[in-house]
Amino acid sequence: MARVHTYHHISNTFMPKYKVSIVFRIFDNPDWNFAGKGYKSSIIYNFQKTLSLFLQELTNNEAVVKIYQNSQEAYVFRDANPNMVWDKIGILAHFTENTLFGLENEQTKSAIEKEQTPHCTVEDWQRIPIMNKLFNHYLKKFILTSIKWENFFINWQTQENNIIELTVKFEEIYPPNYIVKDRKLRAWKALLRHTGCSNITPFGKESKFEFWTRSKDPTNDRAMLKYLYEYKFLQSIPANHENKTDQFWNAFQNALDSNIRGNDGKRRILSIIADIFHYNTIKEKLSASSYLITEARHYARINGPGGIQLEKLKVTRKKLTPEKEEQIEGFFKIRRMS
Repeated sequence: MARVHTYHHISNTFMPKYKVSIVFRIFDNPDWNFAGKGYKSSIIYNFQKTLSLFLQELTNNEAVVKIYQNSQEAYVFRDANPNMVWDKIGILAHFTENTLFGLENEQTKSAIEKEQTPHCTVEDWQRIPIMNKLFNHYLKKFILTSIKWENFFINWQTQENNIIELTVKFEEIYPPNYIVKDRKLRAWKALLRHTGCSNITPFGKESKFEFWTRSKDPTNDRAMLKYLYEYKFLQSIPANHENKTDQFWNAFQNALDSNIRGNDGKRRILSIIADIFHYNTIKEKLSASSYLITEARHYARINGPGGIQLEKLKVTRKKLTPEKEEQIEGFFKIRRMS
């Protein structure tokens, strides 16, 4: 979407002011200088001997001119393009329709040019000039010259199905164990979006894996993956892929299972994470009871997470003999007298 506000004098002989106030989409229509639905502009000029405001706008498939006189809508003209609609109005024939609509205005053209971003469809993937233009715009400064980026699209187009997993597809063009990091990944995604592809990943950011389709209508592919994921036929992390989260919980479970000191040992092991994770999370991931988790939290507060338990002070009680009691009483009497 683009927005332009500008005033421009086309000719001092017929209009004091020409205004373009635009919020518009870019269309692939060179006859309209690529402006599209939502474009609006206005001019002030006499119509049928009355000073009038001409409000001009473009829709999906027609040009419309509404003429206001004395703050009231007086006339409406519609046709397939600006030229035909101004022919109906029958004035200002010595100006082109694009000039009257403000499409020749330099600020308008500049705004449209900024909004124009190169894009293509899947059918254009074999058209080298188009793909090179897209590559130069989105990806060139984020990729090494040695990477055969075009093979990404060639291989995808020749495979039987429309869907790919992005990290797996990268393995076809990048060196082994190469990681496509944030900025490069964003550049790749921008290129994919503007070459007719859609992200149809059914799960969130808990996984680095992403599914994309080259289908013109991604609805069915997206619905299929969503169904497979919701019914556990599709995992956010493949079974043969290193899952550090599972490794973490498995390590704790192994430590609890191999502990030889009974509940005291489990309590100390569990105290390492007892205050970090929620009760339900620990119970779900580990075979630990609510009582054990509570004890582990208490242990962590006294001894520190995973710390060695402090030894309790031993208190010994022994009854004094009558002789010793007399000696102690005598001692305190002497102290009081002195």
